[in-house]
Amino acid sequence: MLVIRDEQMAVFRNQLEGDFRRRLFERLKQVRDDGLPALTDDRLSEQMERGLRSGRRFFSTERDLARYLEIVLTRMGGWNGDDHPQPAIDLLASLAVPGQRRLDHLEIWLGKARGGR
Repeated sequence: MLVIRDEQMAVFRNQLEGDFRRRLFERLKQVRDDGLPALTDDRLSEQMERGLRSGRRFFSTERDLARYLEIVLTRMGGWNGDDHPQPAIDLLASLAVPGQRRLDHLEIWLGKARGGR
């Protein structure tokens, strides 16, 4: 029987996390180049780290975390100190609703909050 020790599992988790961060950063650089305000790689990396800390309150899948970061960066101006407006937090924190649907609701709310734009 194969036995995997906790230390080995930690190495696997760290490798998966590193792979996810690299893929996410490349995706966010593409999003930035497609229309985000001018962000240096260092500033984008900082925003990504803040976004991951924020997003893990609401999401557990890579897909949902990546989409959350894209929405906040492109539609909400990124993370600038304060948390999201309370209506956004309420939408995101409804854990009984699947993550993808919560993100859909956030985008709908952002459209209405900005006058349908």
